[in-house]
Amino acid sequence: MKLEYNETDVFSAGEYISYMIGDVAGQLQGVKSLILGIILCINILVALLMVKSFITREKGEIAILKAIGFPDASLVAWQSLRIGIVLCVSIFLGSLVSNPLSKLTIEPIFQMMGAYSIEFEIVPLEVYVAYPLTVLLATVLAAALGATQLTKISAAETSNIE
Repeated sequence: MKLEYNETDVFSAGEYISYMIGDVAGQLQGVKSLILGIILCINILVALLMVKSFITREKGEIAILKAIGFPDASLVAWQSLRIGIVLCVSIFLGSLVSNPLSKLTIEPIFQMMGAYSIEFEIVPLEVYVAYPLTVLLATVLAAALGATQLTKISAAETSNIE
C-alpha cells in the first residue's frame, strides 16, 4: 500500500495504535528512568544507613580487627561486600519471582479495563542485566563510601566490646 499511496501515511497495525493513543510506549522510557532514579536514591540511603548502624554497633570488633593488623581498606571492602552479597541474593530472588508476580498483580487490573489477554514484552538484557547491575554498583559504591567512616575507629577502642 505504501507504493500505491506514497503521498499518505501508511501504518502497520502496531504503528497505527501507537499513533492513535499518543505514543504511550515512547513516554514509558522517561518513566523507567524516573523510577530507576528513585530506586537508586532509596537503595543508596538504605545502604548508608545500614553501614553506619553496622559500624556503630560493631565498633569494638572493628577495633580488635585493627589491633590484629587488618588494614582499613580490607575492612571497608568487608563492609561493602556484606551489603553486596545481600543485594545479589535479593536481585536473584527478585528475578525469579518477577514474571509470575507481575502476571498475578497486573493482569487483574487490565482485566477490569477489558483487556483479557496481556503479553508482557520483556527485554532480558535490560531487565535482568542492565538495571540490576546499575543498582548493584551504585549501592555497593554508596556502602563503600559510608564504610570509610570506620577509619576514625582506632585500635585502642577495643574496650568498647560489651
